[in-house]
Amino acid sequence: MAFKITSQFARGSEKIKANYFKINDWQQASLSKQSWIDTNIGPLEFPAKMVTIPFGRLTEKDRVRFHDFLSKHSNKKV
Repeated sequence: MAFKITSQFARGSEKIKANYFKINDWQQASLSKQSWIDTNIGPLEFPAKMVTIPFGRLTEKDRVRFHDFLSKHSNKKV
């Protein structure tokens, strides 16, 4: 399972932006520019055989922050 990542934060409405999680350590996560995790639609499911090579990972600090973010949004599952 994975969440959609976007760099288009400025384009969303305030309601949509409230469900975007800012990735502080985006460079360490192998992203090319500032990015946000879009939790508006929830996690996407992928077959395990489809994801063979990881393309990046959140730092431990961002993982903890993301878990806290999801916990505070009652309509999202952790």
